[in-house]
Amino acid sequence: SSHHLFLVFHHPILSHISSMSSSPSRWYNNSDYSHDLGRTLSSEIGVLWNHYFQVLFGPYSYITWVISNQVRRKTIDLHFEPQRHYHTLVHIYELLDVLRLTKTEIGPTNPNAAATAKQKAELFFAAVFHDCVYDPKLTGGKNETLSNDHFAAFADLVGSNSVVPPSASSSVATVKEIILCTIKHTTESSNPTVKRFLNADINVLSKPLPCYESYAHMIRLEYIHVSRPDYLKGRVAVLESFLSRAELFFKIEGEDVSAKEKQARDNIKWEISLLKTKQVIPGEGKKIEKSVERAESERKLKILAILTICVGISYILAR
Repeated sequence: SSHHLFLVFHHPILSHISSMSSSPSRWYNNSDYSHDLGRTLSSEIGVLWNHYFQVLFGPYSYITWVISNQVRRKTIDLHFEPQRHYHTLVHIYELLDVLRLTKTEIGPTNPNAAATAKQKAELFFAAVFHDCVYDPKLTGGKNETLSNDHFAAFADLVGSNSVVPPSASSSVATVKEIILCTIKHTTESSNPTVKRFLNADINVLSKPLPCYESYAHMIRLEYIHVSRPDYLKGRVAVLESFLSRAELFFKIEGEDVSAKEKQARDNIKWEISLLKTKQVIPGEGKKIEKSVERAESERKLKILAILTICVGISYILAR
């Protein structure tokens, strides 16, 4: 047993995620979060994780509980990295809500449950892992590929330390498929679970305009390292590629996506008009300036703290 635990704690997925995730004291550098919100979302998702883990992989053993707990904590930590503004736990929880996977939906007698327990578990782990690696400077699907690698390693680690249900293999394959499909947000799959997830992941495009504007602003903050002219050009290209599609939302039996389709297209056209015609980025101005000012203030405070320490040490030595 102790030998197994040694292997668990020294497994590549744990050491690699560990090296990427921020320490607890740095979780809340992102100004979009408060300590209370972070704790609440972490707790809510933790409860759901424990439920859906056992649906997918079977009842916990001591070793699988240790594996699950470690990976859950590290994976959630990653969503508090300071470069994230939209791709945070808020996005994950909104996904779970749209997919009806929140705590109120867990009960097996819920009449609104649109998916089986197995499908829900697949959707849950796809939601939690699909953006666990998110570096806006990475291109070509590298974020999604690395996120998929994290989930694959997690599933392999669980499988090698327990006897999992026969259905787990196909579920793991579905989660991997979903994560990799988010690279281009399209699929040729006939699997409704994949399509349901992809619809939910772009649900933000179909929100009322003020919400969409906030989303567009957060995307700009994530790509603040890109020059303004390059961002205008690149963002327009991405949005126009979406508009060129025959359908943004997949048609799924029992779901009417026509209203979402119209609202999403209207929102995208509005943003393209701003970017191309007026050369204006949603949310541009004071909010972005405040972010720059905040970074400068933090830098000055760090310098002041170092100087204070140096003065203190000098005073002690002088005595």
